[in-house]
Amino acid sequence: MGVIRMSLDDSHFICSDGQKTLVSVVPSITGFRSAATRVPEFRKKRNVKGLFMFVGVVLFVVGAVLIGKQLLARSGVTPDGVGSLIPVLQPKLAKDAKGKTNVLLVGIDTRETGIVQLNTDTIILCSYDDATNQLAMLSFPRDLAVSYPGRTDLTRINSIYAIGENAKRGTGLEKLREVVQTISGKTIQYYAMVDLKGFIDAIDVVGGVDVYLNTDISGLYPMNQGQFDRYQRVYFKRGWSHMNGETALQYTRIRTDVIPVSEGSDFGRARHQQQITQAVLDKVSKTETLLDAKKVLELAGVASKNLKMSKVSTEDVQAAVNIMKDTGKPTSFSYVFDLYSGGSIRRLIKEISWNPYMLGPSAGKTNWSDIKSFVEMYTIEPQLATMTKKVLIYTDGTPEKLAAAKSFQKKHYYAKMVVTAKNSPEISTKGFVYAVGGKQYEVLAQFVASSLDLQFKEELPEEIKTIDLKEYAVVAVF
Repeated sequence: MGVIRMSLDDSHFICSDGQKTLVSVVPSITGFRSAATRVPEFRKKRNVKGLFMFVGVVLFVVGAVLIGKQLLARSGVTPDGVGSLIPVLQPKLAKDAKGKTNVLLVGIDTRETGIVQLNTDTIILCSYDDATNQLAMLSFPRDLAVSYPGRTDLTRINSIYAIGENAKRGTGLEKLREVVQTISGKTIQYYAMVDLKGFIDAIDVVGGVDVYLNTDISGLYPMNQGQFDRYQRVYFKRGWSHMNGETALQYTRIRTDVIPVSEGSDFGRARHQQQITQAVLDKVSKTETLLDAKKVLELAGVASKNLKMSKVSTEDVQAAVNIMKDTGKPTSFSYVFDLYSGGSIRRLIKEISWNPYMLGPSAGKTNWSDIKSFVEMYTIEPQLATMTKKVLIYTDGTPEKLAAAKSFQKKHYYAKMVVTAKNSPEISTKGFVYAVGGKQYEVLAQFVASSLDLQFKEELPEEIKTIDLKEYAVVAVF
């Protein structure tokens, strides 16, 4: 069924990067426990101009490939043509008070036969920072206990959309946005929901995706969609794996008799979703995909049938085009809220004592303060929460410098960080921060330098090069 709702008029133009609408939107992972609900009918009108506008903006803000200008030219819409269609003004994408553009991405499955499921089991908050060209993705667990707007009782977050749609058709996504804003503390400027069917079709259109698996995975998967009495065992081998739409679907939804067990949990599947999201992003950003007019048109068709989104304006389009012409694909980071989030010092999520099948904030029933604090810090510098290497802070042991370093470490309790009370004897130059792990850590190094009132230095001095710092990404020297 079609699930696109767009509020667009004839003054809008379109750009041909239809694939970008689906890049960062991943499917729902299960709808098995949903209640029976009426499926809302969404308008199916094929507004080609509106669709072009949609691809030009929304997928940029959700972290898709930012090369719209080139696509416009390749599809026959010249830069002069674009200039004649939109105002000369230089508008900006909508942002929150901290300068971030936040997008809510939702996945839903309407493929079931008979009773249709409206649970939104994929809920991802994306925050884009145009100053650093970084995209931070954060997955919320479907069993998180929240309150529907205006109520005090608790329900699973994946049921909010269905409750809203049953109360008043067309309000479900807005209600879900309200809830995510409440628990994250972020103001959400845009939102989009994709049907699972679109996810499968989009991957097949681009010729499949390549995903790296850290371990062998196997499990049982239904042989026929909507019939769960017959299962087949599916296998995924460690290493690089090429997946078509159906295989990628299995990888993101596998949950029965999974080995290792952790890969079949809600949290494991959320990580799989983000892997596939990144793989699609990488695939469609390749030149051969963007130059293939047939693929672009097919992806636009997939989008028109399977996407529902918030209203975007002509100013949004102008802002997206302005950024696209100067910016490449953003550096993306992904994080999944699970029972280990926050590390050993401060757990952020826990099982609810009165309902072991639901999760809640560790700070208390409806106390989202720690969650909000983490989300704020994660969206400012996501690499601190996701990197495998450490940050090393050398101090000379003086109380003032040691206190500053310890305060920074305490604030970012979830990060892998080491603070020393004595400088390395090999280092004589103080007051600098170095990205010893490589250029991919330079933005992080600049953040550390700014936080500690030090200077970032791109070139590594010889005295730093002589030290074994393989386990570190950034080194700061007071």
